Amino acid sequence: MQRTKNLFEKNTIMSGINDDGNLTEQITTMNLNKKFLTNDENQKNIEINNMNNFYEPATFIDEQRLEKIKKVFPTIETLFEKEFEKNNFPGLIYGLIVDGQLLNSHSFGYTDLERKIPITTKSLFRIASMTKSFTAMAIIKLRDDGKLRLDDPVYQYIPEL
Repeated sequence: MQRTKNLFEKNTIMSGINDDGNLTEQITTMNLNKKFLTNDENQKNIEINNMNNFYEPATFIDEQRLEKIKKVFPTIETLFEKEFEKNNFPGLIYGLIVDGQLLNSHSFGYTDLERKIPITTKSLFRIASMTKSFTAMAIIKLRDDGKLRLDDPVYQYIPEL
């Protein structure tokens, strides 16, 4: 006898901006509807749905979203400043990009503590500590474009491994 069951649920925290311009968070539970057939005799699970078919790029429909985002720039700056101070970072810079346009950026601290050179939008950083994040975002973009699946074996793309 075979039966179908949903195996995965995902909790997500959605951040947004309400009509008053305040930053809000909402926790939601999403069933990923990844279907498995279960054979009662040998308890083997066989995946029958492709996860790539579930994810779609975000679509924004609120025409006032840019104005709402701009209202919370001071809140965003305060959040980054608190993290900067709490973690004793030597320097930090952030940028907020919406629809391919840099809406806001701010920096804290120094690129060189000894010489007290402040961080600016022209500051250069070593990429070594950022390669994992950069690679992860590139992989997600390739997944969104349908060029790879997250459960593909790595050797499919890098045979040397």
